[in-house]
Amino acid sequence: MYLEKINASWAGYAAAQELEAAIRITNTAKLRGCPNMYMLEFRLGEARYHLYHELGALGYHLHLVSSEYPAVRLHEIFGGMEEDWLAMINAFMMEHYEGIQTSVDCSEGLEAAKRYILHKRLAC
Repeated sequence: MYLEKINASWAGYAAAQELEAAIRITNTAKLRGCPNMYMLEFRLGEARYHLYHELGALGYHLHLVSSEYPAVRLHEIFGGMEEDWLAMINAFMMEHYEGIQTSVDCSEGLEAAKRYILHKRLAC
């Protein structure tokens, strides 16, 4: 039910922003121990991505979900200006952050949390 709601909300948000990227959100998680950080998993076409971001921050980590888990940049998958994409995603997630129902321990650092999430998501 949560994923249906957040995807419906994203569809409305994307339409209002005149975005044409057909993103399907497949998972979200708060990163406990890393204040205001979240992981947003989404599909774009056949590819699945993990975006790690702290609300309001300029930096982010984006990975293609695979055993290699390569880092990619927003403009590489969406085109356009990276800062614009991050600002739009940040604004959307600020509205939805409190509704995220799952969390992952980040007290050992972001890299440990990323390894844990990748391990769990590749098992799916």
